[in-house]
Amino acid sequence: MEEDFEEPHSRVLFVDNEIFKPYEYQREEELENRVSKLVKSVFGPETIYFDIRQRMASRAKKINVTDGVLLQLRKEESKLWVVEHELSSHDLYGHVQPQVLGFIRSLRNPQTLRDVQLALYEEIKADETKEKVFREFLGPTTDMFFFLDRVLHRKCGIVIVIDEITPQLTEICEDFARYADVKVIEFKTYQREGKEIYHFSPFTVEEEARAPEREKKEYPEYRKSWKAGLEWVDADTRALVHELTQRLERELPGITHLPKHRWYYFYKREPRKYESLFAVLLLAKRKIHIRIRVDPSKFEDRLNLTTQYKGWFFKTRGEERGFSISKPDQLNYALELIKQAYDYAQSRRDRK
Repeated sequence: MEEDFEEPHSRVLFVDNEIFKPYEYQREEELENRVSKLVKSVFGPETIYFDIRQRMASRAKKINVTDGVLLQLRKEESKLWVVEHELSSHDLYGHVQPQVLGFIRSLRNPQTLRDVQLALYEEIKADETKEKVFREFLGPTTDMFFFLDRVLHRKCGIVIVIDEITPQLTEICEDFARYADVKVIEFKTYQREGKEIYHFSPFTVEEEARAPEREKKEYPEYRKSWKAGLEWVDADTRALVHELTQRLERELPGITHLPKHRWYYFYKREPRKYESLFAVLLLAKRKIHIRIRVDPSKFEDRLNLTTQYKGWFFKTRGEERGFSISKPDQLNYALELIKQAYDYAQSRRDRK
């Protein structure tokens, strides 16, 4: 699902009287391969990078696979980071968000922690360079296996390496900050006649150590309230929101709706009753993103427009689905999908 926020201006690099133009990655592997050649420059000298596809299972047996694992060695408190490579052109809400949430859940599973501990131990013992770095840090008497156990039972983190930091990614990371440390590394490639230059924001021990002292970030007005968001979007999107709301009022009896923070909520009956919430609107510059709660056993999406989400707005009962619209001719099908959420809220009310 393509997001539609304001795009940054394309930039070039001028080096030694030559112009290097930005290279657009077609696959995540292209980004990952470049980063793997520069692990010490990207992640810093006091780290050990494990280029392993580690299976991580939550308590509910949901499996996620890492792109890599980073062990940050610090005298104060060493730390483990799960590394994920992503492209900004992908669906960040539909792919990155559930992926990061999956890692966070997996890191709460004692069996997964034991599996990761054993995998890292075996990787270190099989690699003389890694073992040398590890021994120089630990000293000759510290038990390596016990040290890994202590690190894994501390708060772990997620590192997202991506070609472009977007407002969507920033929002996702802010939402996850309460559950885990999430750090983003922007890695760009510029090319000219077979030569490449890399531009990235390195992961450093010093920067991470200062992180708690950072000043609170000031966000633009359109991210603070629904009203400001409506003023920020283009006129066509504003008109689309108005028409969608009017049609919902006409075609779905007994609903109430109101803004909440930067979102807009639709309820089957009294507002602020969570169990009657059936739809939420989110704004992009030229799109409306819509989340609905449906009965997965009955839900029909004949155009295959929706994506399943892991309970972001609807954390219990039913299934959360999301989709986007940008044109008036998409309203009829949007209403068809939203009505299923409305009917599910009505059926739950009738059962009470």
